[in-house]
Amino acid sequence: MDVIAAPLQTLANRAAWFIRAKEHTFFHVTTAPEMRPAVLHILKRLECHVDNRSPFVIVDASCTPVNAGWDERSRMFRAIHGLRREALAKEHLSLPELPAPPLASDPLRAFALQVQQLLHARCAPLKGLMVILAPLEVTAPARWRDEVTRLMAMPELALVRWMAVEVDPVLAPLAETLGHRALKVDCPYDAGGVQQEMAAMLERSAQAQAGAPSSAIVGAAWPRGITPPPRRGQPGCTLAEVGAQLRAQGVAPGLAGAEGLELRQQVLRAAAAMQAGRGEEALRHQSAAVRQAEALDLLREAHLLTLVKGAYQLQIGHSDDAMHTFEQVARSAPIHGHLEVAAQAWLSLGAIHLAGQRLESAAAAYLEGAQSARRGGASILAIECLRMAGQAYQDARQERRAIAAWQSALEVAEALPPGELEATSIPTLVQALVLLLRTHGLEQEAGVVRTRFPEVSKAQLLGGPA
Repeated sequence: MDVIAAPLQTLANRAAWFIRAKEHTFFHVTTAPEMRPAVLHILKRLECHVDNRSPFVIVDASCTPVNAGWDERSRMFRAIHGLRREALAKEHLSLPELPAPPLASDPLRAFALQVQQLLHARCAPLKGLMVILAPLEVTAPARWRDEVTRLMAMPELALVRWMAVEVDPVLAPLAETLGHRALKVDCPYDAGGVQQEMAAMLERSAQAQAGAPSSAIVGAAWPRGITPPPRRGQPGCTLAEVGAQLRAQGVAPGLAGAEGLELRQQVLRAAAAMQAGRGEEALRHQSAAVRQAEALDLLREAHLLTLVKGAYQLQIGHSDDAMHTFEQVARSAPIHGHLEVAAQAWLSLGAIHLAGQRLESAAAAYLEGAQSARRGGASILAIECLRMAGQAYQDARQERRAIAAWQSALEVAEALPPGELEATSIPTLVQALVLLLRTHGLEQEAGVVRTRFPEVSKAQLLGGPA
């Protein structure tokens, strides 16, 4: 979509110039929540720019009136440096190890000293440092602006270059003060433009016939009624042949052909209507998509589409209808062997109960979800259900049940293959469980938890309770 691609392209061009033009020390980006992930992705990739020699460190700790987040950023810096050392060692480059964490009278000064450590821990061809501040939340704007200003003015950090990504332009006055040393770019999200482009794509997609090129099917610009000739040595396939190939690969043939095209269009129409604020229209299209999936015997897809329908109902305030929809999936999906889908339905039910402060009902739903997920082999989903069950029990002041739920989550986590642990919320869960055990005087049990997950303690908790 041009309405999204255009501001991102402008950002990429300006950011690339910032990398080259070393006289600029501050790159300030104002964006929308919808664009923030894409903005950060573009900035991260600039570390590999041909003109860059500076390591990048990106931190998203929030700034609140109680905590500006400098201690957390310091810990994240050290963890990032450790991972970079490991990566460079595989390339036969020796990045120096950091000294002990610096001590200072206040967190901001300690952070500055930590940045200075990273700045000096260098090996060729690296030089300098690029710090990207992208707080998830800033609820103390005056404090954030004042402390970042003080940080960037410290002479010992003169070789550091800075980027900031903000939804609210709190640091815009700082960029103005820096004058020519700062580059500014706005990366907005045009909701109206997105809706218009989506409507146009849906219109073009609806006009595509079965057998049309994939570009035409998804609504890209394409001459109507024109089908390109087959490539030499690659004869075209009939719909029957496509169906046979899909079956051979374990894909339901109903996802192809005219029926599959209509199903996809109903889903896209529902999403576009929902984004435009036309909730009832979105429900009509989504319900039609569910019916069509059922008619095509796409039962798993029908259950997933029903979950989306429930989410739409919830968004437009039909919470009772949403609960009925999620309950329907939770009961029906296991009959057809779709246990992980049932777990997602239970997770949604738990969230509704939790929002209504029905804590025991929420915990019960999450436990049902965990059971379905474990039976379906969806271990990561089971962990998340058990984590939420424990949180609901803790909020209900049923700490013993919370401990039991979280310990069950750890049992599931221990069976995960290496490398999958980081895709879960286990670091947060371990920290919460240790704190809860210690609150109840169960120091030995807390120590056992830390022993069972030493990699969490060292690499992910980054200075949590020892």
